[in-house]
Order: sequence, then structure tokens, then C-alpha cells
Amino acid sequence: MKVKSANVISPILGITIGGLLWLLITSVVVHSVTLGVVIGILGIFTTVFAIKLANTYPRKFRLILGLTMLWVIILNFILANVIYDQIPSFIWGVPSGKDKFSILHLNIFLGLLSVFGFWLILKDIFSKK
Repeated sequence: MKVKSANVISPILGITIGGLLWLLITSVVVHSVTLGVVIGILGIFTTVFAIKLANTYPRKFRLILGLTMLWVIILNFILANVIYDQIPSFIWGVPSGKDKFSILHLNIFLGLLSVFGFWLILKDIFSKK
């Protein structure tokens, strides 16, 4: 990877770590080693691939960010819907918040986040550079 600028690496790391870390922690809580390994591999793959794309097409950075964001949201949608029922109401004596935040709320939140990803993609496609 030849990109060394924090302006390129930071947003990509923010999207992948912020989007997948909670799923990784949840897989530890529900004792699913397989899911944890899959999430870790997908996170590393997503980060490396997005940085390589940013190196290859530096003028299309908003498009790359939007696509990375949509990819992570799709992963969240699939994996969160699979693992949601296994999340306990209390984790080590602390409420997990599952009783107040239903799967419907999570899916609506992911849908609203995807609007921002689409906006980034459209902004890059229709910008007059």
C-alpha cells in the first residue's frame, strides 16, 4: 500500500472498524468463534481493498468511500439480522439495550446510513471535476 496520508486511511478505517467492531464484540459475547473470524477477515479484506482502490483511483475517493460504506452496511444488515436473536439482555450484569432497540430500529438505522453512502456515490458521479 503506497497511501500514507491520514486523509485517505482514516475515513476507510473509520468505516470498517466502526461498522464491524460491534459485530466482532457481539460474536465474542455469544461465543461464536466462526462468526468472529469471518468478521475479522471481511474487515481486513474491506480495508485493504478500499485502500488499494484509493491508490489506483485517487480522484474517485468519494465514490470509494460511498461504496465501502454501502458494503459495510450490507455486511451489518446480513450479520446483525443473523446474530440479533442470540444477543442476551444482560452482558456481564450490564443491560445490552436489546429490549429498547429492536431489530426494526437497527434496520431503519442501517437504511438511513445507506442514504449517506448513496449520496457520496452520486456526488462523485455528478461532480464537475
